[in-house]
Amino acid sequence: MELLTSIFSVSGHDLNLLRKKYRLGQYLNYKGKKIHYVDEGQGKVILAIHGTSDSLRTWDELAKKLTDNFRVIRIDLPGFGLSDNFSVKDFWPERISNIITRLCEHLEVTQLSLIGNSLGGYYAWNFAVHRPEMIEKIYLLAPFAFDLAEYPLLVKIGKTKLAKFLSERFPSKTFVRYILSTAVTNQKYLTEEVVQMFYDFAYVEGRPALYNALFSNISHLPFLTKDKLELFVEKLVLIWGEQDRWLSPNDVHKWPEVVDGKKIDIHLLSSVGHLPQIDSPTRIKEIIEKSISVPGMVF
Repeated sequence: MELLTSIFSVSGHDLNLLRKKYRLGQYLNYKGKKIHYVDEGQGKVILAIHGTSDSLRTWDELAKKLTDNFRVIRIDLPGFGLSDNFSVKDFWPERISNIITRLCEHLEVTQLSLIGNSLGGYYAWNFAVHRPEMIEKIYLLAPFAFDLAEYPLLVKIGKTKLAKFLSERFPSKTFVRYILSTAVTNQKYLTEEVVQMFYDFAYVEGRPALYNALFSNISHLPFLTKDKLELFVEKLVLIWGEQDRWLSPNDVHKWPEVVDGKKIDIHLLSSVGHLPQIDSPTRIKEIIEKSISVPGMVF
């Protein structure tokens, strides 16, 4: 009985200890909860939003390349990285937009460009819908926007009772490594240190259950429509890896179908997976620098 009790009451990682180990930036107090963010560089503002089961660390290499010419702000979404856990209701796009708005107010940012990957892309375009007057450019990297014929493995787990139970009760670094290996083509990125960090963040107390609740409801989130897209289409840059195994690059063809007569700036990157910011940060930097007007920058 003692053995069964220990198996079925697995305790998660202590977030406060992880904050001592991994902290890079500051914390925004939002309704009594901590939101971790990093604010670096000077110039026009680029705010970066990570995707599913990720953190602001996904932007490390790209941020290094951009901060010579831009002010780069990165955020750990609620329940990810070093931010506090919130309820599953706080993953609704209006609530994430409110958090981003509060962070911008706190940092005195009134104009910015957004870059978002995967679920972070979903929150980026939703913020552009809610606050179009603030947006200069919006870069969506393999964004979630429409209902999918087939959802990624993590989402499938969140919809399956047995898989949910196993993922919440049996933390596995091997599983974390496998999931990461399907998201990138740059397998050299998967050092022991990186895998350990993802594992640490994924199994913070309460997070596996929180993620499963998010994934089981993700298909109920409001999708992108023509009316919404028209609010930011002229500012949009769409970037997709041709080797994306999570959100098929074929999904890129859904975008032009939504708006008639308006060209979308689309970049399909060869040898790149679901995380273009990791597989090809140099190419992402070049796309950004060529599309944002910066005084004195020569190409």
